[in-house]
Amino acid sequence: MAVARFTSFVDTTEQTVLATACMVTSVLIKANKNQSAEAWLSLYNNATPTPGTTEPDVVLPIDTLAKSGKGMFKFIFPGGIAFDTACTVFVSQTSPIDATAAATTVAPEEILVFYQPGRTA
Repeated sequence: MAVARFTSFVDTTEQTVLATACMVTSVLIKANKNQSAEAWLSLYNNATPTPGTTEPDVVLPIDTLAKSGKGMFKFIFPGGIAFDTACTVFVSQTSPIDATAAATTVAPEEILVFYQPGRTA
């Protein structure tokens, strides 16, 4: 099991979990105590997606701490989710389908993506 850690979300650039095939087994999101609006984490089965143009394969909501009362969110995928090309992520403040800019002021403090390299089934 490997883990990709993300703590900075800027501009319109996706971030790479793994540039080759992998199986994502879970995602842990640590909320930002200053997050004032909902955000979304998009996962792509694509090494170079264009946020706002490329449709995400998986979208996870990131509620505000005030709304959820929780400091952490964990998404577990029994059996895993296969990414046969690559796995990249992008955090947006607007709808993931239309997202063209990263969520900077409403971004979570930290995202951990747990995955198994090379495994797609």
